[in-house]
Amino acid sequence: MKKVMITTLLCALAATMTAQEKKSLSFDTNAGVKALMEFYDGTKVSYTAYEGLFYVTNVEDSAYQAMNVYVPDGATQQTPIFLRTYVGGYMASKASQPQAGDATGRALKEGYVVVIPGTRGRNSTITADKAYAKAHKGVKKGQTIYTGRAPKAILDLKAAIRYLRHFDKEMAGDAEKIITDGTSAGGAMSSLMGATGNHPDYEPLLRAMGAAQERDDVFASVCFCPITDLDHADMAYEWLYNGTDSRQQGNQDVLAVSNELKAQFPAYINSLGLKKPDGTPLTADNYLDFIKREIIRAAQIAKNAGADIPDSIGFVFSQDKGFGAPPINGGMTGGMRPQGDRKPEGGMPPMMMRRGGGKKVGEYITDLDMQKYLNYVVSTQPLKTAPAFDTKGVCGQSASGENEEFGDATGTSVNFTEYGAQKTGFVLTDGIRQNVRLLNPMNFIGNEETDVAPHWYIRHGARDRDTSFPIPLNLALKLQNAGKDVNYLLAWNRPHSGDYALDELFEWIHDITATKSSDAQAVINNIMTRTSIRRYTDEPVSQQDVETLLRAGMAAPTAVNAQPWHFVAITDKAKLKELAATNRRGSMIEQAALAIVVCGNMDKAMKGKGQAYWIQDCSAATENILLAAHGLGLGAVWTGLYPMDDRVAAVSQVLHLPQTIIPLCTIVIGHPDESPEPKNKWKPENVSYNEYGGKIE
Repeated sequence: MKKVMITTLLCALAATMTAQEKKSLSFDTNAGVKALMEFYDGTKVSYTAYEGLFYVTNVEDSAYQAMNVYVPDGATQQTPIFLRTYVGGYMASKASQPQAGDATGRALKEGYVVVIPGTRGRNSTITADKAYAKAHKGVKKGQTIYTGRAPKAILDLKAAIRYLRHFDKEMAGDAEKIITDGTSAGGAMSSLMGATGNHPDYEPLLRAMGAAQERDDVFASVCFCPITDLDHADMAYEWLYNGTDSRQQGNQDVLAVSNELKAQFPAYINSLGLKKPDGTPLTADNYLDFIKREIIRAAQIAKNAGADIPDSIGFVFSQDKGFGAPPINGGMTGGMRPQGDRKPEGGMPPMMMRRGGGKKVGEYITDLDMQKYLNYVVSTQPLKTAPAFDTKGVCGQSASGENEEFGDATGTSVNFTEYGAQKTGFVLTDGIRQNVRLLNPMNFIGNEETDVAPHWYIRHGARDRDTSFPIPLNLALKLQNAGKDVNYLLAWNRPHSGDYALDELFEWIHDITATKSSDAQAVINNIMTRTSIRRYTDEPVSQQDVETLLRAGMAAPTAVNAQPWHFVAITDKAKLKELAATNRRGSMIEQAALAIVVCGNMDKAMKGKGQAYWIQDCSAATENILLAAHGLGLGAVWTGLYPMDDRVAAVSQVLHLPQTIIPLCTIVIGHPDESPEPKNKWKPENVSYNEYGGKIE
């Protein structure tokens, strides 16, 4: 492989970053190490590992601010990239290696490029040296510095994405098809990567780190049980679980806090203006019923796949054979793209609606007692206290991991919600408010300054109580309301966990990354957006692109495969000037970097009446070259020669063409220095159906 070493030094902030370790952004294709992964089924996957790649130039914590890239044999620059973050509990995560038993190994097995970035977290620390202390007011030499407090983790992940784009041409993998994945706090990070692409509020922070000046939006986000929307998670938690026996019969001070938080949730949910999948408003008044129907949907999918769903936890089943249309998913209609619309894990067929057919009694779930069901959830895993997240100083509680997350570099922990601050008398600073905002994807979905990922796969366990059901539901609905493709499910009987049902997950990834439809659309777009370009820069056209254009021309259809063409490619500036002088409409030829004269070869043309087919054949070749030039990012225009005898003679003289080679046209090509809008040439009056003047019925 050709060795590529590209170094980018972002120096604008160097004067203020002298205490940090300076790195360069570089990627060496020859630095990879071959490795082999063996799976439990005996399958072996060979890949190349590129490890310890620093993704910023101003490295504050070298233990974490690096990434590993794993390229399976056969990967190309069109291969999707699977980016897995192992952030958990908002703690630091080192760049690790792919594992055969999780999604990273499966991604390699599927042939995807795997990227595992390290990220700073609330527990990552360094010891300040003399230079660091000098550069940071108030810091003393030897002091412990917490490097990963909010929003450092998402900044590191954005920097990693920018690194992938920066070296997209050198690395295998398509930086326009990055799929992020994470669980719990990592699920929150995956949602942030998907929801905050290119938002300007992150830009100054990324510049200060020395991140590449590239885009950081992604193609898709996979979010398992995302612990997110932290500024509203406490109220959502108590709204859902306040009525359970565990909360009602527990500590009365905690219950009082629960009651207060529960009362705050209706105003919040109503402020979001969300709509259910059927287009009707989702409000505090109908939210519990919506959750119930989502749980019924998940349970019905599992039951159809063979799971035993007990009635002891609140489910009600059909009691007759139900001629007519039995209720599917508890009578739900519409909905987010559900798991049940696909082949479920385990190879069982998807649920379908049938009429009659002798259904068994009890096959369909018709209702759910939510009080009984929530008590079941709590019986499998004890509830968190109230508040569940912003705990510091409320009811005498100590700080949570989330309180630490919003602390500062000295290791403090702070309240971060209005409720927590009010209860403890803490003053929320503008800095804390901003960090909370930057860590909440709900603030950026629908924002016109943000490029939100088009595809989402969100899973939250139907008995996962680490955060409440409304948190991932709100995320999914807000994305769907914004027009995004959302595949969502409260996965039946799953606790707080991730990377499950991998067959299903990777079938979804395959579907969204399948090249057939995208390639077809790309072809149509190339045709529809091509336009004539007559002004060019001084940049030459590479020999590789010249050959690509000529190959495209020779790929054109031709009568009886005669291929009666010859192409003369001109790059010599003196010859281009001569060529321009032969055509009063060809002044742009002199400015161009390349011209291709498409000629007919009469020695290869059909004989007799069919000889004139050379014109159609060479015209098809001309259009292929024009489209190929547009596809390569070049600009082109064609000028006619044949059948104008004077032009044919003049060009033949300049190019020393023999009598059997007849020039049809000149295609003028270069790097565009103008961008005219394509013309809309569609005119229905120019079309007849079945016969002249015939109309479509």
